[in-house]
Amino acid sequence: MKSSRFVSKCIVLVGVICLTVSFKSTLKTQSANLDMETITLETPCPEDMECSVKVIPDTRLSLQDNNADLQFITDTDYNVIAITINRIVPETVADAQYREELYVEVPKQRSELHLEGQDLQKVNAIFGRFCFCPQPAVGYVKIDHGKLDIANGLVHFVFDNSEEAKFDRVLKEIKASYKIHDE
Repeated sequence: MKSSRFVSKCIVLVGVICLTVSFKSTLKTQSANLDMETITLETPCPEDMECSVKVIPDTRLSLQDNNADLQFITDTDYNVIAITINRIVPETVADAQYREELYVEVPKQRSELHLEGQDLQKVNAIFGRFCFCPQPAVGYVKIDHGKLDIANGLVHFVFDNSEEAKFDRVLKEIKASYKIHDE
């Protein structure tokens, strides 16, 4: 009789341990964050352009009112996604340089983001164009037209190129995949 009680207690103990491990695993999955370690551009780059994407760790953005002074501020609660598109120009050609930049500030403690329109300013979405172009089509602008989704290892940004969106862009849609830091 003692041995059957001992076996019953062992079975109950093993069951409790299994439930505890299972519960801890579930909690870890639910608390996943957006502390991105690496990011890869999935959108094809146009033939005459060079495209790059990177994560700037522990950083926030600040754009001054003159739209020319973009500042990067140290903040361990955020990372910045930076996407750059440069036109490939022969060195012998003057004033043909063209560059676009997209910056998005990502809070590390969120598990996903889904923003549209004016809500894009919650992540300081900023677009910059630099070229020998007529004013005011150069400099940085806050993005308040478009859509951003970040979840399950994917970043998807769609620009709204309507008249209200300030100016047109080379890429109308950007997709990237990311990996988060292991906890």
